[in-house]
Amino acid sequence: MSFYNSFGMLWIFGLLIFLGVLTAVIIILVKNIVSRSGVETVSRAVVRAKRTRVTGGEYVGTYYYATFELEGGERVELSVDGTVYGSLAEGDIGLLKRKGGAFVDFTRDPGAVFDPDGAHKCPACGAVYEGRVCPYCDTPYMNE
Repeated sequence: MSFYNSFGMLWIFGLLIFLGVLTAVIIILVKNIVSRSGVETVSRAVVRAKRTRVTGGEYVGTYYYATFELEGGERVELSVDGTVYGSLAEGDIGLLKRKGGAFVDFTRDPGAVFDPDGAHKCPACGAVYEGRVCPYCDTPYMNE
C-alpha cells in the first residue's frame, strides 16, 4: 500500500468521525428544541424527591433533579437549576409549570394541606414514611 492510499484512507476515516460527531450534536440539539417547544402546562404537584448528579474529570459539573407527583399520581423527574433545587423541600405542594418535558417554574402554596396518607417526615425520629403513624417510633402524623 502506498503512502497516498494510506493518507486517503486516513482522511476518509477522519471525515466519517467528524460526520458522526456532527450528526450526534444535531440530534441532541433537535431533541432539546422539541422538548422545550411544547405547550406550557400548569399542574398541582407535590415535591417527592430531590437528587444531584456530579460529573468529574477535568471539568466538574453538578446537575440537579426534582421528582414531582402530579394530581393523578403520575411522577415526573425534571432537571432544575441549583437555585430552584435549593428552594425546594420534599413535601412542598404547589403549582408546577412545564413546557414540553422541561421544568419552567414551581410556585409553592404555603397554605396547602399535606396529604396525611402520602409520604412525610416524622418529627420525632426523622424517618420518611407513608400513612398516619410512623412505623419506626409510633408517632402519629400531626398536620401543622
